[in-house]
Amino acid sequence: MSAYAMLAGTHAENSRKEENAAGRFSLDSAYHYYRLAEQKARLLGEPDELPGIAVGLATYWRQRSPRQSVPYFRAALDGYTRHGHRHNVVNVSMMLAGAHLALREVNSARQLLDKASREYDQYHLEEPRLLADIHSVYAELYRQTGQYRQADLYQRRASGWQMNVLHADRNGAIARLSVEFETEKRDAQIKSQQHELALRAAALNAERRVSYAGAGLLVLAAGASVVFFRLSQKARRISDQNKKLVAEQSHRIGNHLQAVSNLLSLQAIRLTDEAARQAVAESQLRVQAIGLLHRRLYDQPEPQTRVDLQVYIPELTRHVLSTHGVKTLQPRYDLAAVCLAADQTLPLGLILTEILTNACKYAFPDHPDPQLQVRLERIPDGLRVLVSDNGPGFSPVSGPTCSYGLRLIELQVKQLNGSHQFVNRAGSRFELAFPL
Repeated sequence: MSAYAMLAGTHAENSRKEENAAGRFSLDSAYHYYRLAEQKARLLGEPDELPGIAVGLATYWRQRSPRQSVPYFRAALDGYTRHGHRHNVVNVSMMLAGAHLALREVNSARQLLDKASREYDQYHLEEPRLLADIHSVYAELYRQTGQYRQADLYQRRASGWQMNVLHADRNGAIARLSVEFETEKRDAQIKSQQHELALRAAALNAERRVSYAGAGLLVLAAGASVVFFRLSQKARRISDQNKKLVAEQSHRIGNHLQAVSNLLSLQAIRLTDEAARQAVAESQLRVQAIGLLHRRLYDQPEPQTRVDLQVYIPELTRHVLSTHGVKTLQPRYDLAAVCLAADQTLPLGLILTEILTNACKYAFPDHPDPQLQVRLERIPDGLRVLVSDNGPGFSPVSGPTCSYGLRLIELQVKQLNGSHQFVNRAGSRFELAFPL
């Protein structure tokens, strides 16, 4: 029974991967093994296993025929409820709500989502991944009912929780790698010290035994050479392994960021409201700005902790201009040589993304000779960033009525402990100053 269930999960998971081009794994094979596992569970009288198998069968039918997935989701929900599996009850309720939404049964989906949300709070689950999934299904529900403002709100919440999960995964992986590296390093040091003590003791014994001094020293030298050679080889293997683990984690984070960007892109395609589509596209651009910083830090022969702004700012500018279709404009740069810490580069990159996006939306369209200048200069104890264009000017609205982009700029400036202002002078000019 367990083997069939694991085979089903293996086929279901690998059928969606790019490496499965030869078709070795398939959803039909997963369905076949789930049915075999279900037969064995009933034969053995294992009711605890049936809800999990029912979820697998429901997931298969969700992609083939959503209507046929509903009974399996219902069976799984009843089983988990009887056994008191709180997390699974909430998770299956959310999945069943998604199946009803696929069938355009909004009322049933709303009841299940409200139930899942209440039980999530009641049981104090505190699982960001599950909460992100619940908010994503809420967003789809509100899109189907035409409540695009609520849909956008829940989509942003889901994206926020997904980013929290990504950051937590990254920080946890880095912490685990650091602990493993330090542990191996200490073990190697202890072994080296033990061998050194053994060598000293052998040297003292050799001094007492003058007749065997020569032979003893030769033996000890040969043994020490072998030991240190093996220790060196082990240390090199540990170092290579740690590099591979860091590279793998970086690759996974990059894939997660790309997945979030792709999800936002797919969501934008499905939206009919232009304002909602534009909001999702801007959110996608912000995620891509974070991904650009991640590649600048980790897609290097050696991972970096600081970013060269003379390289990063032009690269980010080209990306934003290209995304908005402004490909002929040649920005003017006057950038001081500065390498900035990653925790300050991220808010700076988000701020520049918003400013450049506003320029592409309001300054460059229909302009016969659009111009853009980006300047970075050192000031006492800090940096000053200036971005200016020759558009019609910009008068931001402050307070609770300002746009999401302007609120994001204010939050990032606050995170930098800096100050900013907009100036209308032969176009729009943005000035930012913050301490290092």
